[in-house]
Amino acid sequence: MIDNIKFFVTNKDEFEQNVCKKANIDFKASHSIITGEILEYPKKGKFHNIDVVITPNGAYLNGSLHKLYNCIETGEEHNYNDFYYCDLIDVLDVLQAKLGIDPKQTKITNLEFGFNILVDKDAKDIIDKNVLLYNYESHSKNLKYGGEGDYKEFELTDYNIKIYNKAKQYSQKEYILRVEVKIKMKRILERVGIFNLNDLTNKENLISLYDFFIDKIKKLQIIDE
Repeated sequence: MIDNIKFFVTNKDEFEQNVCKKANIDFKASHSIITGEILEYPKKGKFHNIDVVITPNGAYLNGSLHKLYNCIETGEEHNYNDFYYCDLIDVLDVLQAKLGIDPKQTKITNLEFGFNILVDKDAKDIIDKNVLLYNYESHSKNLKYGGEGDYKEFELTDYNIKIYNKAKQYSQKEYILRVEVKIKMKRILERVGIFNLNDLTNKENLISLYDFFIDKIKKLQIIDE
């Protein structure tokens, strides 16, 4: 599933006009500490869970498309349920209709892709005892969030591998293990045919993204008890 995403709007001036007219976004502006003058930029606001930032020279949005869909459909901000292709199309249509975004006039720079996997035991045990290494290297982060979550991350140059306890994160009764790849370099996205939001509607691109995910996940050293 497509989750967190960061993309730039290439037609910044048109976008700024559209978003100020169409969207009910309460933009915050900075001010000068010395003079107290209100500065026009950067403008920062929220469209549901999505951060919207407009600077003098550009504009970008950052957040989870999966959570955005749930915010709109149910009013709940979470991503522990399934997120289907038709849901992805619907949420992209919302961005276009509500914010005046032309999907072809965007540039994706970061993208998270992964799966919620139902498992038959506490995901904490799998994360702590079974998922040990990535390409024979130890994890970069092993976080517990004060007992509220279990999380391992393997950081690489172009992407990170993230594995965490989705059930504990949202207090779910089922055991849900989240596994995802966080792509940090747009050159990786371009290799699988993803340049802009419109490219996410192409199923062949999503298959290529899935193949990339599987290729990287295979490098995990998982001990089968």
